[in-house]
Amino acid sequence: MSEEIKDNLIQCPHCESTMCYEYHHPTYVQWMCFNCGYGSTSHMVKDSEFVTSSKETMPELVKDLEFVAEDGLVWYPSVINVPEKGILFPNGGSKDAWGWTVAPLIEIDKEEKPRFPKNQTHKVDLAKMVNFPKDMFTHALDVLHKL
Repeated sequence: MSEEIKDNLIQCPHCESTMCYEYHHPTYVQWMCFNCGYGSTSHMVKDSEFVTSSKETMPELVKDLEFVAEDGLVWYPSVINVPEKGILFPNGGSKDAWGWTVAPLIEIDKEEKPRFPKNQTHKVDLAKMVNFPKDMFTHALDVLHKL
């Protein structure tokens, strides 16, 4: 017998938009706001081992942009990677001066292959990165989708 999986739109605790997608899985809940770009899961509880260990590999900017909701869940700006197409990520010098970057992916040339891990076939095209203000996540997501 399988459990029913439920999806909802809720009010985002970070930006208060009603464009926050809530995904219910039998073992966790995940949230992704399509207005502000922040996301969380039911595992992301403030001061939990999960959050502490996640921070060990996070970029400093993402750590600085952490948002703790009233319910104790920790929210971070999202990174969206579409294999062989592109990536959307938070980018900037500080929590006061950041935005979203969309970077297309291009195939790695044969002569460059030795510099990359064996299974990697694509790299970020630095020359074609596009930057967006932090309040334009939806537009940046649309650009990523159209790559």
